[in-house]
Amino acid sequence: MNIWAWKPFLKLMRLLLRVWFRFRAYNEEATRIEGPVLLIPNHLSWIDWLFVGLCVDPDWKFVASVIPTRHSKLHAWILSNPRIILTDNQSPYAVKEMAAHLEKGGKLILFAEGRMSRTGSMQRLFDG
Repeated sequence: MNIWAWKPFLKLMRLLLRVWFRFRAYNEEATRIEGPVLLIPNHLSWIDWLFVGLCVDPDWKFVASVIPTRHSKLHAWILSNPRIILTDNQSPYAVKEMAAHLEKGGKLILFAEGRMSRTGSMQRLFDG
């Protein structure tokens, strides 16, 4: 069972995030469009995926690196989610797998590894 598609779990997570972080989502209807769509939010913290994942339908897929799964069983368990497409940053086929998903009308979330300055302006993007 994919817990990320189970509505009671998603409602509980939204409640917890609202209490802990005052999380509110606006204009979620914008994510309910037909594919192909590529969403590229900036990746500022380790839990950005959770906030974004709660705002999109289960048919969206995340792109993640396979490298953390080699170092931690916890990462391996988290990345075993069927909503995640694992890619190897060193492989020339990584982009082809994402392109194939988009050509089939899929929806992808690809986090940019960006940095923000103390004033809030965007700095250089890094490989992620």
